[in-house]
Amino acid sequence: ILDFESRRVEFEREIGLLEAEIRDFKVKLKEVEGKLVGARNEYESVLRARAGIVELKNRIADLRRMVQEEGKWEGVLDETEKKLVGVQGEISEVEKRVEDFRVRLVKVKEEMVGFEVELARKRKELQEVEARCVKVEEARANKKKYEDRIKELRMRCEALEKEMESLKHKKELYGWWVTGFKKLRIFEMVGAVDALQRVVDKYMNILFDGRVRLNFDVLKLKKTAKSDLDIRNEVGVSINDGYVPVEGMSGGEKQLIGIAVLLALNDLFGYRVVFLDEVFGSLDDMNRERVLKLLEFLRGEKMCIVISHVEQIKNLVDWDAIWLVRRRGGSSSFEVVR
Repeated sequence: ILDFESRRVEFEREIGLLEAEIRDFKVKLKEVEGKLVGARNEYESVLRARAGIVELKNRIADLRRMVQEEGKWEGVLDETEKKLVGVQGEISEVEKRVEDFRVRLVKVKEEMVGFEVELARKRKELQEVEARCVKVEEARANKKKYEDRIKELRMRCEALEKEMESLKHKKELYGWWVTGFKKLRIFEMVGAVDALQRVVDKYMNILFDGRVRLNFDVLKLKKTAKSDLDIRNEVGVSINDGYVPVEGMSGGEKQLIGIAVLLALNDLFGYRVVFLDEVFGSLDDMNRERVLKLLEFLRGEKMCIVISHVEQIKNLVDWDAIWLVRRRGGSSSFEVVR
């Protein structure tokens, strides 16, 4: 047992020594490993250096090859430079020709400006000539139209003269008329007054806008059917449900009433022509417009012939024709205004 114990102690001592050696070996192993890592890094650096050397060798070879080839291209370069000099000379010549062409182009543009100005003037003259031609054609057409219209008016005037002759005979047969709207002569039946009342209402409504109505005293007319009647006593107007004698009306209103009665008699006679001489002279602008309104109404039914010295009338109507009569040295002439 003692021997075994001594041997155990010896083994423990040896184990301690071995453990110490192992620890030393591990330290040395770490040192070796560190050196190995450094060696690997150095080896990689060497490899990189070798690769750089190979690359440099390749570049040196390329440079040597380029130097060798440069000697071959020197002749080609000289020949190319000579050609370049020739081409530059041609370019200079072409540039000179281009400059000459530019100068010629400027001159041509100046000539073109002159041509355009002349062309514009010619076009303007052409437009003026065309406008004159149009006016001439219009004048020819208007002349033909006016000639036809004058011919038609002459025919209508001839027919009017014949109808006027017939009217004179009818006037003698009927035997009643209006003179300045002062007296009314009745030689026919009293029923004619009723008919006159109905017809005159139509024209009074137009001339007075329906506010004035002309009244005939039929009872008094019956008593004195064959005598002259004083208008002041027998004829009046109704205004706003009131009775006013005609004598109490203004001069213009009396003339409007006279026109209404005249046109009513014209209808009763069955005339197709209305002949009015100087019906505008004593009328103001408002009453003048009323008469023109009435004449426009009549134009659809009858031929209207008006004589007037009021020149403004020709600007207020749009009729078929207006004849303007001028007197020179005792003689008269006329022109067709429209």
